[in-house]
Amino acid sequence: MSGIVVEKKDGKTIITVVQKEPERDGDEPRRSRSAEAQESQEGRRRTFLHDVIGRRLLFHLATGEDVEGILDGFDHDSLRIEDAFLFGDKKEWHADWVIVERRQLVAVSPAGRLRQRPPRSDSP
Repeated sequence: MSGIVVEKKDGKTIITVVQKEPERDGDEPRRSRSAEAQESQEGRRRTFLHDVIGRRLLFHLATGEDVEGILDGFDHDSLRIEDAFLFGDKKEWHADWVIVERRQLVAVSPAGRLRQRPPRSDSP
């Protein structure tokens, strides 16, 4: 089972696709207040994601790289990012769209182009 985690830290929105451990076989799923609260929290996340679709956001990958692009859509496991820029070690890579699952890049179109990244304005 997997899901999307949305957090706000220091005025930035962080969206993470995570993999959750499946329930053990033989265990009866029990509804409790914590399960209801978790469903409510998932509803708020989905509402938030619908609110940010179409906005340019920065996504942090598990590899330490960043993807900047327009959130175009999502499902339970992945995010689709349009007009995406992948920022790596002194390189910038551009694609029409990318798919991110569990903080990893899993699909791109087209193959993309590498070019020198201009210095960021927040660099000293």
